Amino acid sequence: MIGNIAKEVPTNLVRGNDTVWDDLRFPVSNIRVPGTNPASWESFNGFQVLGFAAEAVNEEQVFFLAQIPHGYKYGTDLEFHVHWIPETADSAVVRWGLEYEWANINGVFTGDTTTIYGNETINDNAGKHILTDLGSITNGGHTLSSMLMCRLFRNSSSETDTFDDLAYLLEADFHYQMDQIGSRQEYIK
Repeated sequence: MIGNIAKEVPTNLVRGNDTVWDDLRFPVSNIRVPGTNPASWESFNGFQVLGFAAEAVNEEQVFFLAQIPHGYKYGTDLEFHVHWIPETADSAVVRWGLEYEWANINGVFTGDTTTIYGNETINDNAGKHILTDLGSITNGGHTLSSMLMCRLFRNSSSETDTFDDLAYLLEADFHYQMDQIGSRQEYIK
């Protein structure tokens, strides 16, 4: 009696005008360390992570690239944040910065970048997994498979950054909205 068995509809699919969120992730193991002002690989509880120092004259940085996924909902903004751990207990503030440029396929990277910042108070939590939100990146007409070139740095030269020890980076990621699992065509929805 197969004809009488109701088909179950998966509840994890995007339907109609529904929107869901996902992460476009950049684990620390996939991030590039530059020749100038690099964050350094440090041991944290036996694991290797990138440590960003508090040196105001040497803002440490890393670089990564991002390609917008095929399920991305056209016209929506990206939300950027970092996952990190403070080395010591303190009531100080760590300030992160993201400099980026975003271009569509056949678009031009002009070198005209935008920078956003996020501050986080540690609240005496050494070893705590902290998520710091740096805010929204406005879409501006970008489509799927568009690319972002990004520089993430600890803004230790800012008077806002008052933490004197290492901030260990775990991961950086964009939250993005999806309205489909993927695209119906290779380069367009």
